Amino acid sequence: MSKRILPAAACAALFCAAPARALSQQFDRTQAHAPRGWFEYFATGASRSLVGDGGGGVGARLLLRVPSSAPVLERIAVGGYAARLPGGPGSARAEFGVHTEWSAVGRGALDPVVTLGLGAVQREGGWRWHLGDRLVRLPTPGTSTALTVAPGVGARMHVRRGVALRGDLRRAFPLGRNGVGGTEVAGGISLAL
Repeated sequence: MSKRILPAAACAALFCAAPARALSQQFDRTQAHAPRGWFEYFATGASRSLVGDGGGGVGARLLLRVPSSAPVLERIAVGGYAARLPGGPGSARAEFGVHTEWSAVGRGALDPVVTLGLGAVQREGGWRWHLGDRLVRLPTPGTSTALTVAPGVGARMHVRRGVALRGDLRRAFPLGRNGVGGTEVAGGISLAL
């Protein structure tokens, strides 16, 4: 359990430790200084329903802002992501796909975001039940890939110009019969481009 909430707890501790007035002065919110995009490196923990053992892993995202003169559209960023979560049979997996987010106008150093990801989850191995003298669960080789859609919410807390801490909470929904869904918590660092 503690491995799953560690990234979120670290972000919360850093947020509470920094004085709000000092953080709000670190980042100028004028449109002339808006970043072109973000590179984000994160640690992730997943619920038991998503991977089978609740293990965590690491990943990265590259997001670029959509060039637009419309105020609503200029806050949208689109990009790709990849993550690797190690584990035993049926729980080790790789995730990759496209990610889009809309960042609301935040107050001070905090930018709330609404996210939507569409991607593939590739699981390594699995389990099968074998009925002999008794019912046993045996590991199976091979990989399986399933598509998922994952809406979520998050926040980017600016600590210096061009550097922010990022936290996310997502819920993955499988798009096929063999897919596996679940809740994922991620926390990491975000660098402006």
